[in-house]
Amino acid sequence: MSLRPGLCISFLLSVLTLAACSASIQSTLLQEATWEAGRMCSTRYPLLQIERVEPDGRYFYRGRDGWTGQLPGFQECVSTERSKAVYGKVTPKESIRNAYLTQTQVTPPPNTRLTSGPPAAKDFKVDQSVIFYLERYKTGRPVSALFKWYKPDGTVVFQSDRSIRDGEGGSGGWSWYTERLPSTNVQQPGAWSLEVSFDGEVVGRYPFTVSP
Repeated sequence: MSLRPGLCISFLLSVLTLAACSASIQSTLLQEATWEAGRMCSTRYPLLQIERVEPDGRYFYRGRDGWTGQLPGFQECVSTERSKAVYGKVTPKESIRNAYLTQTQVTPPPNTRLTSGPPAAKDFKVDQSVIFYLERYKTGRPVSALFKWYKPDGTVVFQSDRSIRDGEGGSGGWSWYTERLPSTNVQQPGAWSLEVSFDGEVVGRYPFTVSP
């Protein structure tokens, strides 16, 4: 049976993002992380095993009779375990894959797989909910998240906290989450902002405008 390439597009994008915001990742690390993930995942999905790994993280697998039913789980397992190996020691800020505000409520449950997020937005109306959309790499460790919403006068109108753990959503080695500012708190036109902290460290500020 010929070798088949594994799905690695999302992971390659993740690597490029991390390389841009921190030290470059050596190819040998990608290969080692992929081999280790493959060995671990083959114990869960014994009909599949990785046979070759390229320097950029692409891998080829071999399957035995009946392997097709195990393939989706095997590929998700490799993406998740490889992501943990590469991103497990990054700073809280570097664990963010993507984050922005949106007017669109993501309707599937948070553990549903997504390939892309909702459209971004920076302009909202009075009495309109503001939704924060977050994609985070799977690191194997949770973070304590705090969300503070600031009115134009600089005071906090609403805040919430939660523990963010690796989920099953997303494509490859990341999970997605949402946080919402209720419409009842959006009453004053002007320049607003959201401040997000992970484990006590501010990881992002997101300005937006509210109009009458």
